[in-house]
Amino acid sequence: MTSIVIVDGGFKIIGVQSTQVRWSDITEISAYKVDAWAYDIICFSVRTHEIAEGIELQEEWDGFKKWIAEVEVRFEIRRDWWPLVAYPAFQENYMVLWPRTPATEPVS
Repeated sequence: MTSIVIVDGGFKIIGVQSTQVRWSDITEISAYKVDAWAYDIICFSVRTHEIAEGIELQEEWDGFKKWIAEVEVRFEIRRDWWPLVAYPAFQENYMVLWPRTPATEPVS
């Protein structure tokens, strides 16, 4: 199973293909759902300067709740994101939660 681990200066995804992301390299954070036929999976896409297509993180991964709690504080994303992405069911409900701009630098 894939897991997300908070590390000094960022986070690491450990799974089939492991990667590490520094908080300071993130350029955009978005949330959306993937229709898994009988249920939805809430996902996040994290874009960096090096990975413009984004890295997908899924709610069912170990460490996801701890990761999102860190992201909500560090990037000051809106706290009401979950129902906006979760409902209605079986729709993507894509939304950008944090775009990097000069006014939105992450909290160190």
